[in-house]
Amino acid sequence: MINIRACSALLVLLGFGAASSVDVCTTWMVAPSSCPEFMGATIKGKEDRSSAEILSGINFAGSVSFEWKASNATIALPNATRFTLSLSGDVAPPKGGDVKIAEAAESADIPVMFTSSGGYKTAIFIITDSTGACPTVQHTFKDARTEALPYVFDKGVVLIPFIIVFIIVPLTQNVFFGLGFAAWLCRTIIARDPWIGFLDLFGRALNEEIKGYLGEIMIFMFLLGGVVGGCVRSGGIQGLGEMASAYIKDSFLAMLVAYFLGWAVFCDDYANTVIVGSVVRAVTDKMHLSREKLSFIVDCTSSPIAGLMPLSTWIAYELTLIRDASASIGYTHETEYILFIASIGKRFYAWFMLFFVFWNCALCVD
Repeated sequence: MINIRACSALLVLLGFGAASSVDVCTTWMVAPSSCPEFMGATIKGKEDRSSAEILSGINFAGSVSFEWKASNATIALPNATRFTLSLSGDVAPPKGGDVKIAEAAESADIPVMFTSSGGYKTAIFIITDSTGACPTVQHTFKDARTEALPYVFDKGVVLIPFIIVFIIVPLTQNVFFGLGFAAWLCRTIIARDPWIGFLDLFGRALNEEIKGYLGEIMIFMFLLGGVVGGCVRSGGIQGLGEMASAYIKDSFLAMLVAYFLGWAVFCDDYANTVIVGSVVRAVTDKMHLSREKLSFIVDCTSSPIAGLMPLSTWIAYELTLIRDASASIGYTHETEYILFIASIGKRFYAWFMLFFVFWNCALCVD
């Protein structure tokens, strides 16, 4: 800070009077002060945690916004870094220390990490003035859904549903029951009440998730799965395999038949693997084609083919991704299906793998 006495001496040398030099320097060196007032605060991970669950032991990005109100207090210049943003409550001190705020700034960022879990915790944002000209102001972060303190969960709680799925599904041999039970458990953990979790799952969560694109995908998957199931149950797929197997005279033809059957069953990569593998396995065993080689051929023709076909279980999900990406950049010149068709020729992995497997079979190279 420039000394007022030195400022006055300089002005005297320039021809100002002694008294007027002091008055001028005092005016220059002292200015009215404006003081901050909080407008709000957010805590973000991949999404705004103001309306989502918060975990302890994880660094979130805290952000506060404020406005400046005129004050009767005066402060000697310069005053660019006299305001400091700090944290208090059930949170750890920010890495790198408190954050300096420039006067007239509209927002500031500070890392936030809750140190404890299992209850309603506080995160208090505090702005202090090192000169004391402005009063200390603070803002307590609240859950936007309840306007109350946020409930903080232990970060390990996110593993519980996965562990439950891996236990229940093998025991019951029922994927739908295992996933449904895990979904109910998730809502129960969030609501901290099993009955409220049940009502929330079937009354709100499922309804919000199913409507829109996800519902379209599910309907498409069910219909396509029904067609595939009908082909399998009616014996059509088995008949196709038996007809193809009649032409297998050696291991070379066995590999080619497995390869081209992969093209025939294009609707789904998992269905492709199960159907083609089960249809030709008995014949390839007789032709002394190793099951490892058969597995390689079947696996490397399932996903690439499903990813290239304009009618498969993959396209339903891919169209939603293309649609969302187009909307995010405002692209409306072509539909998502046209963009998908245009991308088929540029799916280099799929084309390379199909070409590689074909020549691997044709040249009988292991």
